[in-house]
Amino acid sequence: MELEEQKLEQFKGQARLPEFAVPRRYNLTIKLDLSACTFSGSVLIDVFINGVTKFLVLNALELVISQVSFTSSHKQKYVPSDIVVDGDDEILVLVFEEALDVGYGALEIEFSGVLNEQLKGLYRCTYFDEGEKKNMVATQFEVVDARRCFPCWDEPALKATFKITLESIPSELTALSNMPISEEKHHEHLKTVHFEESLLMSTYLVAIVVLLNAYPLPKLDMVAVPEFSDAAMENFGLITFCETELLQDDLHSAAANVQRLTIVVAHEVAHHWFGNLVTMGWWTHLWLKEGVATWVSYLVTDRLFPEWKIWNRFLQQTTGGLRMDALGQSHPIEVEIHNAQSVLEYFDAICYRKGSAVIRMLQNYLGDEVFQKSLISYMKKYAFKNANTEELWSVLSETSGVEVNKIMDTWTKQKGYPVISVKLNDHTLVFEQTQFLSSALDSDALWLVPLTLSLCSYNNQKRFLLEAKVGNMEIEDVSCSSDVCSSQTTNSNEENIGESWWIKINIHQAGFYRVKYDDNLAAQLRKAIASNSLSATDEFGKQKLGWDATPGESQLNALIREEVLTALACFDHPPTKVEAIKRFQAYLEDRNTSLLPVDTRKVAYIAVMRNASSSDRTGLHCLRKIYREVDAVQEKTRILRCMASCPDPVIVSETLDFMLTDETNWDLIIKKWEMR
Repeated sequence: MELEEQKLEQFKGQARLPEFAVPRRYNLTIKLDLSACTFSGSVLIDVFINGVTKFLVLNALELVISQVSFTSSHKQKYVPSDIVVDGDDEILVLVFEEALDVGYGALEIEFSGVLNEQLKGLYRCTYFDEGEKKNMVATQFEVVDARRCFPCWDEPALKATFKITLESIPSELTALSNMPISEEKHHEHLKTVHFEESLLMSTYLVAIVVLLNAYPLPKLDMVAVPEFSDAAMENFGLITFCETELLQDDLHSAAANVQRLTIVVAHEVAHHWFGNLVTMGWWTHLWLKEGVATWVSYLVTDRLFPEWKIWNRFLQQTTGGLRMDALGQSHPIEVEIHNAQSVLEYFDAICYRKGSAVIRMLQNYLGDEVFQKSLISYMKKYAFKNANTEELWSVLSETSGVEVNKIMDTWTKQKGYPVISVKLNDHTLVFEQTQFLSSALDSDALWLVPLTLSLCSYNNQKRFLLEAKVGNMEIEDVSCSSDVCSSQTTNSNEENIGESWWIKINIHQAGFYRVKYDDNLAAQLRKAIASNSLSATDEFGKQKLGWDATPGESQLNALIREEVLTALACFDHPPTKVEAIKRFQAYLEDRNTSLLPVDTRKVAYIAVMRNASSSDRTGLHCLRKIYREVDAVQEKTRILRCMASCPDPVIVSETLDFMLTDETNWDLIIKKWEMR
């Protein structure tokens, strides 16, 4: 474009920035004022002017531009005659009186802005420190929000290096960016933090975090290892994964794969605090890292993807822990380990599932704020040191004022769990605990059970510690806001409970125990369920999902579809079996058919194998053919696991022989126990 053709208006309404200049390096300095929730800064951008121009156009949004200058490689300084900030197009146009020199130059801009609360750009979060609400800072620049933090060429193709400096950081806070810290200077209660220069990257990948608790290492690498004995391993700063637990393939990763991958990665990252930063003193306290990291992985996943309703999946995991802990051969969470080699057998459902469930139960009983504050204190106290279970309970007790060790010893030092029988005698709720066992054996084991209950509404909640075999609570102790509920409970007894009255023990199934209601209370709960008064933890049957996804469908629906159809296929439901095999045939003819997307492929494979027999091996041979042709690890894993679904013993034997050949990888066949 010729110089005389360049006009200010031509840059407005354009999808892309003009190509007059490209950035090579950003030297970015940001000064934070956390109390005022503002920031100011300067950016010195090394640019290459590749054409004659009197304009420089870059991105900026919600920033106040104060000073601008451009210095050419010949040391000639240009000051723009006009600075135009266009909020609609999110651009900053710098207008110069004369054409800029072609070649390298340096553009310097001073700017300021507000720490927003929109969770994009440079934004503020809050946390509580000793009961006082304080601010912290984070960034989210993907897709086009780096421009909210500093003026830049905010397009992914325009990569550059970044040298970042953060000023006026309170000394007690930790500042992080993409690169390690190169220098830190303190000025009384504030500090300036300089980071090493980055490699070439796009602006949307720049990150800044200022927070109370530090990530203890300068970097974190994640590596998928083709042959790996576990799901993952949380090596400090270098996490190693089995390929299936880290790599996602849009063509072959079902919704369930994506969820598991997210949880596994979150689990391993959580270990950098629970297990790496603070390490158990000996393997007896193995659960202290595995159980807590499992709980954190669901907590983090729920914050990142609330639409997944991941705590429903957590309840499925908890059920596995309940099932194992009901066996006579179960063991306590804390097992005295005398030989380090023997600890391998305790990487099991008790360690992971029961361990995470009792942590969630304690969190629910103490409250989120107290629990978070306690964990922060625990990590500060034992950072780069060792701790045992009793030391965690001690910190929690000190912070909460509750004798946590007295309660939790009954959950970690003895095996099993209770079933709580509850009945209503006049105005008194009567609770009685007995150990839940799969066998007919009797047990006199007792727990201190942190019960939670709701009356008529989830707004009416009560916590109650059952400290003996039998405990009582007056119904009036549970507040009830609605007039209907109040009138019902006033006249309630075990023979005459009002139509709208109900009580729910173990709110949201957060406790590691089962509940047995008497007939009258159970009848009231059934009515509450029928009237949608209770929150549903079981989504099955909520709607007819069918085989095909609908536009904009949630991941939760995709998961439910796979679960329901898989169950129907396993039970040889005739319509499901016929439809699955029909869709499998379409998939054989066209691997890109929409009739068998990744979320229902497992259903078809199971149906094919359940239809296979020694007299008709067609389906088995077709499945093996797909296995040999596909490269994706996720798909190979799915096929191998579905091959075990055939009821014909001859086919089972042939499948086992196939599993033992060089064609298969045992790392894919054996499902890892949770994650390390």
